[in-house]
Amino acid sequence: MNYTAPAQRVDILRELLDPVPGQSTPARDGTQLRALGELGIAFLHQLREDMAACEDPRLALELASMAESLGHESTRLRILAADRLAASNAHLMQAEEFDTLRQNPPDINTPATFCTGRPLFGTPAQLLASWVGIPLASARRRVADAADLIARRDATGTSLPPRFTHLAALFADPQQNPEPVLETSAKIAKHEPPDTSFDGETTAPTLRHHDGRAIEEHAAQVLSTATSVPEARRHINELVATAAEDPETSDPVALRRGLFRLPERSTLTREYLLRVSTLEAERLESFLAHANNPRTKAGQAARRNPNPGAEAGTDPTAADAATPDFLPEGAEAQRWEDEPAAEATVAERGLNALLALLTFDLRSQRATGDAQTLTSRQPTITSQTPRLLLPSDSGANYPAIRPEVIVHLRIEDLRDLAAGDARTAHGAKLPPGQLRQLLCDANLLPAIFNGRGELLDYGRSQRIVPDKLKRAVLARDRGCLVPGCTEPPERLEFHHIDPWHKGGRTCLSNLGPGCLGHHLDYDSGRIKLIFRDGLPWVILPPHLDSEQKPRRNTYWDDLAA
Repeated sequence: MNYTAPAQRVDILRELLDPVPGQSTPARDGTQLRALGELGIAFLHQLREDMAACEDPRLALELASMAESLGHESTRLRILAADRLAASNAHLMQAEEFDTLRQNPPDINTPATFCTGRPLFGTPAQLLASWVGIPLASARRRVADAADLIARRDATGTSLPPRFTHLAALFADPQQNPEPVLETSAKIAKHEPPDTSFDGETTAPTLRHHDGRAIEEHAAQVLSTATSVPEARRHINELVATAAEDPETSDPVALRRGLFRLPERSTLTREYLLRVSTLEAERLESFLAHANNPRTKAGQAARRNPNPGAEAGTDPTAADAATPDFLPEGAEAQRWEDEPAAEATVAERGLNALLALLTFDLRSQRATGDAQTLTSRQPTITSQTPRLLLPSDSGANYPAIRPEVIVHLRIEDLRDLAAGDARTAHGAKLPPGQLRQLLCDANLLPAIFNGRGELLDYGRSQRIVPDKLKRAVLARDRGCLVPGCTEPPERLEFHHIDPWHKGGRTCLSNLGPGCLGHHLDYDSGRIKLIFRDGLPWVILPPHLDSEQKPRRNTYWDDLAA
């Protein structure tokens, strides 16, 4: 509803943006606040109408930047609104106040009236959920975020500092994206005891790093220095998981591994929860990365969803060619063209590859007399190949996936396995117990590094990069060199920094890993690769990095102690 004249809206906006020097901004009354809201909504609506037919890509990018910044401030306003609702005890107002506010702006010259008996809403979250039409769980999360990132209160209404002071400073910073801060705050709060500040006992963060500092302090540092949201999320997940291993904060039931059958929610599907150890997870990560690789036979096979209506052992093409039984006798059969099957999603690819191995019918292959194919294509089972994912008998004609577990660790970690810091190829930190289990029957690939992280003892002189040299490159760089890229190591390619056709050698000092997309950027020159101090570095295009500094991807780096 339009309660304020356009001219008055402009005056209010001018007063907000251009306050008189030396004077504090006056408190907003209800009419002004509603007018500002109407003006902002009207402005955004008109902007959306004007830009709907925009065809200039530069304006489209400008609009995208503006929309993202507006979204960030909108997120902060939502949490601030939840804080103000809790601070003002808005849920205790009389029902007549809510009825009036739906029709007219609030009149701050008269005090709000509160219930003397039972209120209409029991908590600020209940009021917020009902008033703005969001789920109660979302409203509770906003109120909790407000206490963790803006302010808490005791029973007298006195304002107290937020629970996570370092994350709170980051959340209030207009240059920071508030969404990862909210995600991190909620993640840490799950491992914290209930806040008892309202009962008179201020609760300090209990989840702590081994250096004694709170995890939220470390998380705020990661968020402020990470080059990408995925990188920050991975490091923070590891920080929280490591701290949660403390017996005082971890839940043994939540760490129990197994395959759990979930309640049935549909007659057509079944759901299961799989919880595995870190080492077992690394095998599954390798398996899924192979299943999602379109350049392998196994990856291509996994992209084809099975036909749920097909009978085992039948030829689906024969049924398609037959005349439908509903046609009258003598009528010419109409050829029905099936729509092309949709390509399997990422989750379906992993499931297809897993089921293909678990349900492989070896006896039917032998019945065809194709013994030569079976024996010649028998997969090699190593100590690191999960037995569960392979047929129980000899080899298979299916393009099988053999997951590979690669662990990076230093010589000092081998000397002190109790405190060693071992990282898998997918970036997971391997606990000491699982590391010792792996080393019992693992093949060790020696790779010697100097103090700057330069790998010293590999080198080749052929165009095709051999497997051992690929492992050496990955041991040095861990992943794609472009900051923020999270492509798994199974899907990386290897780029000659000095091109082979111009005399470049296939050796460690002339190779840099990259995903398919970034490898194309290397080849085209959009991203430059240089070799400095024994390591490959990238220089991003000016529109992505105005400083034009050599950079490396820190997503796969070990967390600083």
